[in-house]
Amino acid sequence: MDRTVRVKLNTTPEQAYALKETLASFTNAFNAVCEYGWQNTERNGVRLHHETYYPIKAQYPSLVSDLIIQARVKATETIKSAFTRQKQGRAVSQPYSQLCAARYNLHTYKVYWPKAEVSLSTTQGRMRISFTVPPYALRYIGNPTATADLLYR
Repeated sequence: MDRTVRVKLNTTPEQAYALKETLASFTNAFNAVCEYGWQNTERNGVRLHHETYYPIKAQYPSLVSDLIIQARVKATETIKSAFTRQKQGRAVSQPYSQLCAARYNLHTYKVYWPKAEVSLSTTQGRMRISFTVPPYALRYIGNPTATADLLYR
């Protein structure tokens, strides 16, 4: 069984800037895929990848490839949902996010439980950032990790 645990990153000002920049680039990549998919009524993830990957990589060269792919996957899920809702007769418009949570996976992050640190891919390279585990989640320390979403609050 998977468990979701929220942790608070303890960032320096430089790390916070890099993470905000990464979220902005991820959001722009997400919105670009959504725009292409909506305008071309395309919901197939492979075709969306072929049509959008290189233009997005050229526009955001500091965003690592796997984060671009994760933005496309998230956008594909969103577009499919929007088209399904439209088919059901509901009012929908082109999906758009002002600040999309970046999805990290085994290629873009690693948790170091003993040190309470996480290594994240950012637009400024890999960064090791300490984190705080809330008291309710202390029993999950050391468990295997799957994916993570980076949220800004």
